[in-house]
Amino acid sequence: MKLKDYKHDLNAFVFKMEASAKLLSEPENLSLEEIKLISDIILQNTSTLRLFFECFSTVEKLQEKENRAEIISQPKFRHLVKEVILALDRNASVTEEENRIIFKGNFKTTDQIGKFFLQCLNYIFPEGKINDKEIVLRW
Repeated sequence: MKLKDYKHDLNAFVFKMEASAKLLSEPENLSLEEIKLISDIILQNTSTLRLFFECFSTVEKLQEKENRAEIISQPKFRHLVKEVILALDRNASVTEEENRIIFKGNFKTTDQIGKFFLQCLNYIFPEGKINDKEIVLRW
C-alpha cells in the first residue's frame, strides 16, 4: 500500500472540507439547519481522514515486522477496527466472542477509501473472512 495510490481521494476529502468551510465563513447567509449539515460534513470527512491515516500507520508498523500479536491485542487497535467497520457501514451489527468478532452489514464499496479499509482488514487479518455481507476477524 502506497500513499500516492490514494492521493486523488484524499484530495477530494480536503476539497470538500475547504468548500464546506468557505460556506461557513458567511454564516449570516445560512440557516441553522444548513450550518449543522455543513458542520456534520466537515466532521465526517475529518474523521474519515484520521481513520485513513491511523489504518495506514498500523499497516506500516505491521510491514516493519513489529509484533503483530501485541498490536492487535491492544484495546486501541480493537476500537480502530470497529471504527473502520462503521465507516464501511454505519448500521453494521456487531457480535463479540472470546477470540473473534463478527460484523454483519453491507460492506460493498466502490470508493477508493472504502476499498483501502477493506484491504487493511485483509492485510491485518489474513485468516479473516471478509465479503460484502459479513466480516469475521480473529483476535
